[in-house]
Amino acid sequence: AHLLEERNVHSMFRLVSRVVQLLNLLSLLLKAEGVSGLPQVDWGLLHGNYVSQLVQSIEGHDRLETLLNEFVVATASSTTDSPMTAQADQLATELARQCYLFFPSSSRFTYEGLRRANLALSHTLGSSQRRDLGAEAASSLIEAARHWHSASLITGRLVRGN
Repeated sequence: AHLLEERNVHSMFRLVSRVVQLLNLLSLLLKAEGVSGLPQVDWGLLHGNYVSQLVQSIEGHDRLETLLNEFVVATASSTTDSPMTAQADQLATELARQCYLFFPSSSRFTYEGLRRANLALSHTLGSSQRRDLGAEAASSLIEAARHWHSASLITGRLVRGN
């Protein structure tokens, strides 16, 4: 009976943690909507889902992952060296800190790598800034790869064997 109670308490803790992190995620995305220059959040990806589905179901997790990946890639691609970059970087850090079940470290490092790669491309070919930013981008993407544990995270889709 004691073991069953421990499992139930653990399950409840995980559920409450996911709900709190989902609410933090939605709050951060709503704040991002108010930041001029950041891409719009594609709320349509969550249409028709209840909080319980986003927290508990694989389909809900997939929709959140798609929403976050699209938003983060668009953010990393649209930010250059500007005051908005600091806000975008802060958002990625907050997502990773407050919503790590939905936006893990690998996502934050991927964002950083993509942003630095995009910034490197804005510099002259062969310049030291481009080379340095390219090296920083590669370092961030390598760090992201250290956190990848599944083929679906790496490829962005589920790989099926025959």
